Amino acid sequence: MAHTEDDFPTRDQIETRAYELYLARGEDSSAIENWLAAEDELKREQASAPLRSKSASAGQHNPR
Repeated sequence: MAHTEDDFPTRDQIETRAYELYLARGEDSSAIENWLAAEDELKREQASAPLRSKSASAGQHNPR
């Protein structure tokens, strides 16, 4: 199965999570370690999330 852009967290998502980790860990924490941890967490979350169709992720529904 080919990977799509939706398979990976965005830069903004990683940046936001890395900042949350920085706040939780304190200013002595490593920016690189926070970034890598954030990226890893988000990838694991996306991998465990149920697959959604593009129409579902766009907020559209398909009536029968």
